[in-house]
Amino acid sequence: MTQPIDFVSRRRTEENDAPASPPTARPSVREIDVDALTHGTFDYGVIVQSTVPVAPTQSPTQIAQSKLDTYRRGFDGPYVVDGASVSASPQFRMAGGFNDAAAGYSRVPGVGGKIDATNPQVKELNAICAHVGVSPQHALTGAPTARELVTITQALITAGKLASGPGDVQTRIKDMQWKYGIGIDCTDYVIGAAMKANAKSWSDVSVVVGGFTLPIPGTDYFSTADTNPHLSRVTTSNAKTGDVFCLDSPERGEVGHRAVVYSNEVCDANRCVQLWSKYGAPAAAFLKGGPVHEIQVDASWGAGPTGASFGGVRRDTWFYNESSHEWAQLNARNASAAPTFEVTANGPAGENLHGVYRFR
Repeated sequence: MTQPIDFVSRRRTEENDAPASPPTARPSVREIDVDALTHGTFDYGVIVQSTVPVAPTQSPTQIAQSKLDTYRRGFDGPYVVDGASVSASPQFRMAGGFNDAAAGYSRVPGVGGKIDATNPQVKELNAICAHVGVSPQHALTGAPTARELVTITQALITAGKLASGPGDVQTRIKDMQWKYGIGIDCTDYVIGAAMKANAKSWSDVSVVVGGFTLPIPGTDYFSTADTNPHLSRVTTSNAKTGDVFCLDSPERGEVGHRAVVYSNEVCDANRCVQLWSKYGAPAAAFLKGGPVHEIQVDASWGAGPTGASFGGVRRDTWFYNESSHEWAQLNARNASAAPTFEVTANGPAGENLHGVYRFR
């Protein structure tokens, strides 16, 4: 019998997306059923072992990017909707988030999180999942594998739970996932992506924290990044594909975010001119000095209180100016409008940069 977990405090809102750095003495485990959360239930080894055909002329960076692309596509489906094949990026879900009621999730004082199996919607989801042989537990707490989430989502579609409108089918799939309280958290998405990009197995990166061997589903592996023997800290300028940004919320008591680096390129003169001409004065002012890095990151981002379509897995673009130490981003959250260039307070995505980490 697994010993009870001493759960860390969690935030009260989901304002900026995701789990941040809790005290370094213990992991932020977010589920009550610890026995079901051994590393075997979330087979990171399978993620690592899946191969990506690559051309022999590809660089190590290109190979790692191909792995991240394949990992990301694995969460997109495809799904069969009205006889057509459809891909849709997954919605965000975290235990302790805005749609806890939909997932039947609640906090039990002195114990931790719990999924209420008597919740009518959870009972319905369990019955649907029983037909395809997959438990929804990980998806309900934001910690599913790609196979789990895609199988559950397709089962819901087959059972007629996808609304006929309004909106495009991709948005409606996300809305359905939000309604049923399923999706992927940033911490669980990023640990799998980072292991994939760096060709690491579970045994390669396992570490004991607070009596538990990480990584396990629903746990922030990077909460103890500064003391993790498998990780080394690198500068923002030297961040490369597969490294992980750990962000802390500027709001006291709130949690931050995790994102995996897809690319890090220095903006040359031509790129700077492109940014000036497209985004005007805000970009021109930001680009003074330099050098300026254009950094693309993959993560699962919060969907706000109503499950907005910008939530979930996406690739964002950040900019970092080495001389001014300022950060900016291309904000593409409004699907009906062109991205805007925004200088962000505090750090990347408006949060405080805790550090950038690389597997040794």
